[in-house]
Amino acid sequence: AWLPAKVLDPELREWLGQGIAGRVPQGSLYVQQPLDGSGETKTDDAASEEFEGKLRLTLQVEDGRLPFDPQWPSLENVSGTLTVNDETLYADVAHAQVSGLVSEGAKVALQDELLRVEGPVSGASQALLDFLAASPIEGMDAFSTWRSEGQVEGQLALSVPMVEGEEIENSEALEIDVTAAIDAPSLTLPQSGLTLGSINGRLHYRHAGNEDTLTGELGARAFDGPMLARFDVGGEGVAIEGRAL
Repeated sequence: AWLPAKVLDPELREWLGQGIAGRVPQGSLYVQQPLDGSGETKTDDAASEEFEGKLRLTLQVEDGRLPFDPQWPSLENVSGTLTVNDETLYADVAHAQVSGLVSEGAKVALQDELLRVEGPVSGASQALLDFLAASPIEGMDAFSTWRSEGQVEGQLALSVPMVEGEEIENSEALEIDVTAAIDAPSLTLPQSGLTLGSINGRLHYRHAGNEDTLTGELGARAFDGPMLARFDVGGEGVAIEGRAL
């Protein structure tokens, strides 16, 4: 398919070149280009520096790949609708996978140099830990040592600034919000030497302003008895407060 590069916003063009792929069984393209006084399209170098018309591109995507930043795990096995409307991009994701988690009904938007991804996620609780461990945020590699069995249902919201020259892990504009309901037979925290069993409850991870927090409450069994574990992870490692019931 032919698409003039000057039609796209530079930031959008750069992001689309990071590895978006997939099969497109159906699509449509609408381009409106203003004419000069003689009735011809503008072709001189000065005029071609910026596209002055209108663009709408709609693609039905299957078996797709949608990277939202080179340092983050990409959305894989994507199916849904991708729409480019002038300088903005929207995607309605019917199905996608990321680090073993499945999302159905996610929304993606790239507008005003800000990329947003929001949607439900579900899968193995270990897959959620692996996703956090694979993030470029400093200190999140600690999740790579956590071990869990069970299932998780949650919601992911991600906001990434698409500003050339900024390192994503150092950007105060980066925001991540993950809420998860966990039902897992076990969760092992090697740092504390603690293994929790029969876990159920909710956890909330948030990264904003270069600060990371992990909070929540989990009912579990530990030390041969039931207990309520409260998670409050700031910047000083894992802290668990609880008592045997």
